Amino acid sequence: MTKHNPIPARQVIIHGDCWPVATTVAHLVRSVLPGCECEATYTLPVLLQQLSRKPEAAL
Repeated sequence: MTKHNPIPARQVIIHGDCWPVATTVAHLVRSVLPGCECEATYTLPVLLQQLSRKPEAAL
């Protein structure tokens, strides 16, 4: 079982096949967590590229 981490993530990757929803969620994350880097991805190759660049990012 995983534990909840009370420290907000500094890097977040939002992935979804519906770009309007993924973009909206990314904007919400940026507004709630202004100090974090948030990226939205829509395809699997881009997701894998982002995960290789930021392995510690929350997905």
